[in-house]
Amino acid sequence: MATRTIREGLVELELPEDARLGLQRGPQRAGGGMVFYNPAARDSRDFTVVLLRAIDAPAGGWRVLDGLAGSGVRGLRVALEVGGVAAVVLNDGDERAAGLAALQAERNRATNVTVSRRALDEVLADGDPPFDFIDIDPYGSPITYFPRAAQRLGRGGYLAVTATDMAALCGVYPQACVRRYGAVPLRNEWMKETGTRVLLGAVARACAAADRAVEPVAALCAQHYVRLLLRVRKGAQAAGRAARRVGFLGVDAGGERAPAVVSMAELEGGAPFPPGRAVGPLWLGDLHDPRVLARARAPDWVGPRSAVHRLLRDGPGEVGLPPWYYGLDHAARALRGSPPPTGVAVEALRAAGFRASRTHMDPKGVKTDASPADFRRVLAGVPPGRR
Repeated sequence: MATRTIREGLVELELPEDARLGLQRGPQRAGGGMVFYNPAARDSRDFTVVLLRAIDAPAGGWRVLDGLAGSGVRGLRVALEVGGVAAVVLNDGDERAAGLAALQAERNRATNVTVSRRALDEVLADGDPPFDFIDIDPYGSPITYFPRAAQRLGRGGYLAVTATDMAALCGVYPQACVRRYGAVPLRNEWMKETGTRVLLGAVARACAAADRAVEPVAALCAQHYVRLLLRVRKGAQAAGRAARRVGFLGVDAGGERAPAVVSMAELEGGAPFPPGRAVGPLWLGDLHDPRVLARARAPDWVGPRSAVHRLLRDGPGEVGLPPWYYGLDHAARALRGSPPPTGVAVEALRAAGFRASRTHMDPKGVKTDASPADFRRVLAGVPPGRR
């Protein structure tokens, strides 16, 4: 069989020269041939490596499970690019994929890597040994793997998860979102953040049912997927605190934020349900840990224009601001004018006394604590020469 050599990070892959087997770009689907390698997901793999390098390795070194390994590139990159890795298990229930992953591990002389050929549910159902880091990157929705994945982690372990069903999470197919995630989405200018929060809220609720709490380390929304890195804590009290960060957003008839963002804990305490249309349940807290982002550095082989660089640049500014952002193009249409550059809009909001930041989710998006009316007022006051 003809093969093709691909280099990603410090890993060199030798893959079948067959587009049906995953050399095409864009989101992938189950069926029609096993997808062994998707080049469009490289940013999500860079994200994993960059953040794990910024987290102290546990005593004894990282024990890692790449649960749906495909070609094995994700787990191999962790093994070769992250310090303090004791062992990596590349698991795939498809014999062809697992065989390919084993060949790649041998090719890259990854002596701390083993290959497993089991269904992921079976692996997660085992109790020992616990893992310090579990990575789940399926086709479509990952939600069926919780809370077993959280239970298989050791104390203070980390969980990375990818969702590629963006059409459901972002409200293009709202019934699919309700069916898969138990949440009502919203399709508007900030639907990427809504989709990210819907996914995180669903994971938090699933893990809370098993007395596990999730704490976001970072969230990346880019291209066709959402990627989360979460710290998982054990205990009912921690799970209860995390559950209080899940709630609903109220939007008015025009799709703008209504005054109320209400957590489920507040609703249980008698707070009124959000006015107008309610979106959620979803995660209402921060999406990133600024301490980890501050320590994170992208290695030379991560491109300077990548989604990971945007996250490291803009993510710290997103922390502490209210959920959701404003799209400058959307606001400009409402004002019947041209939008200012993103940096100019951020400066104008800060000069007016508001907190504001770029967002990595949208190059023309601005996060701020200004109300919709105040946001439009500030934009309207930007001189035409700065637009």
